Amino acid sequence: MSFWADLQRAFDEGRDEIQLGAPPEHLIDAMTLAARVDQRVTDDELRRMVTLLRRHFHAFHDASDAQIMNTLSDSVSRLRTHGDQEAQARALSQAIRGYGTEGTETAYALAFAVLVENGLSAIERAFSDAFRVLLAIEEERAQAIEAELLAALGPGAP
Repeated sequence: MSFWADLQRAFDEGRDEIQLGAPPEHLIDAMTLAARVDQRVTDDELRRMVTLLRRHFHAFHDASDAQIMNTLSDSVSRLRTHGDQEAQARALSQAIRGYGTEGTETAYALAFAVLVENGLSAIERAFSDAFRVLLAIEEERAQAIEAELLAALGPGAP
């Protein structure tokens, strides 16, 4: 079974942290950090984040828009406590690495899923590469995750 299918199944079963090894807050922070890398969150990135939360995070299946916006706002606040974006990425990746390979790969996949909506800009690609390094994911493994996500996401499929 593919990485993306495993991820979907785990979230569908409500195993947000247990199976994937990283707290949902860290995974949400990875998506938020990715969306904010170019200093603005586009409508497409925001829609992708909301869709990923509702569809794949058990706690958000029936959450209202207000609850999700509060969660994303809390994520921004958590990230800001670490300073600039580089410091945020370092602190977050260090925390996620403590949960093992499943946690790091899931965080990378969710961050990439947010960025890839309309193709990656140069800034987004640079972030993706730097985040991969900080998460200690080998380049070949990251490419495999990206390929699976691109295939699974396809046109209009979050």
